[in-house]
Amino acid sequence: MFCLTLYPKGGLANRMRAIDSAVNFCTEKNVKLNVKWYKDWGMNCDWNELFCPLSFVNDKPLPKWIKMILNSRQSQKYNRSIIYAICAVAVDFVVRLLGKFHILCFLDMQEIREFEEFVKKRCLFGVILSWDAFYPQEKFHNELFIINDTEILQSELAKISSHTVGVHIRRTDNPWSIAHSPLELFEKKMRQEMDYDTLTDFYICSDDLSVKEHFRYGIWKDKVKMPEGIINRGSKEGIVQAACEMFALSKTQKIYGSYWSSFGDVAAKLGNIEIEICTNSLS
Repeated sequence: MFCLTLYPKGGLANRMRAIDSAVNFCTEKNVKLNVKWYKDWGMNCDWNELFCPLSFVNDKPLPKWIKMILNSRQSQKYNRSIIYAICAVAVDFVVRLLGKFHILCFLDMQEIREFEEFVKKRCLFGVILSWDAFYPQEKFHNELFIINDTEILQSELAKISSHTVGVHIRRTDNPWSIAHSPLELFEKKMRQEMDYDTLTDFYICSDDLSVKEHFRYGIWKDKVKMPEGIINRGSKEGIVQAACEMFALSKTQKIYGSYWSSFGDVAAKLGNIEIEICTNSLS
């Protein structure tokens, strides 16, 4: 039986979108799915430490040759030895050669436009390296993502009421969000929400402590609730906290999100709620 293997990459929300797409594809095409969940700088947490187990998700460490392919296809410059670099290029060449003979199709996000051709060719084995939704459907598969740590999740959910509006302000290593989603745009939208309904309060998620500190004072003091857990996606605790915040955000009435950030987008999909991106960008 034909089998599709997915290597989801990027942060939490990126990987969730990719897995959802893979399930959509495999369900529609009636093919077997294997998801190889691996830890890296953006996701230092195993699947089974974060979500309830799924039969098709594997937490085992990646073979060296797979790591070589992943590294050879990253946009960042890796400080690798010359021998390692040569091996990575050689392995990548072999993979592409197998693709010419329809034995193995290995696609990453830079080649995702070839996905439909991959579907038609039906190679013996298919591998997709993705941080995005490459085969989207209207329905998002919430049932795949059941958080293990119910204590933290319930603590965050307790901050949400029937009048709560969600806000996600992305900062730190995302220059696009910083440039195109300035703080004043969020505050403008929040004031409009309060003018519309005086009972409105806000649940604010951010990866920037200074942003959280800003909303502890002034008119926001009694209107804002925020997570107090660890902010560190380089740790298991930080990833679990982020997941719980995402699910809490999904239970709000609507979300004001940041430009070029998948966190709020996936939260909106989980809750099937509206998201409006606060942006000064015309693109």
